[in-house]
Amino acid sequence: KLDTVNLGTDARLDASRWTNGGTPYSTRSFIKFDLSSIPSTAVVCSAVLTFFTNADNNPSGFSKPNTSWLKRVQSSWSQSTITWKNQPRSYNETDKISFGPITTSLNTSYTIDVSSHAQSMINSPSTNFGWVFMLQDTVSTYAGLGIASSNSSTSTIRPKLSVTYVPSLTVTPTSTTICSGHSTTLTASGATSYSWTPSTGLSAT
Repeated sequence: KLDTVNLGTDARLDASRWTNGGTPYSTRSFIKFDLSSIPSTAVVCSAVLTFFTNADNNPSGFSKPNTSWLKRVQSSWSQSTITWKNQPRSYNETDKISFGPITTSLNTSYTIDVSSHAQSMINSPSTNFGWVFMLQDTVSTYAGLGIASSNSSTSTIRPKLSVTYVPSLTVTPTSTTICSGHSTTLTASGATSYSWTPSTGLSAT
């Protein structure tokens, strides 16, 4: 049965609505990035998801638009075992992102701003279950979206998530009042290195 087939090694990620022997069926795909190297207190400046079409997304026979949703998944899944039958069914509907329709041809890049999603995933690492993308119209047949997966033999067209962030800094003085000739200690956290600016005219040890 198709609903128990795992396609975790496939070079293509699909969101489609088609027929098999006259019976309509749907496909959707899941994707996740490891963000554990980013501190959970980091402030995301921007996060952009880039993917590449791995087929003509407006081929003969596809009569419906492939406008899709990108939704944050709310439960765990495994690339090596996920199937249509055991896929997560719970998604975050409040911040889902609409994208498309996409009618571009093979190996064309497409970007999605996922800054708010990435911020949530970084702040709460235990809730980072990645994304699912699916067609918005799950009733009409003959629509499809295909992008290259992380298994693509061409590394340059694999999905990419680019995150720009700054650390969240905390500076705490031992005393908020300093009299002339006295000193206080500042304790800083949230970064790996610190420097005084300007470098001259300041006294620090």
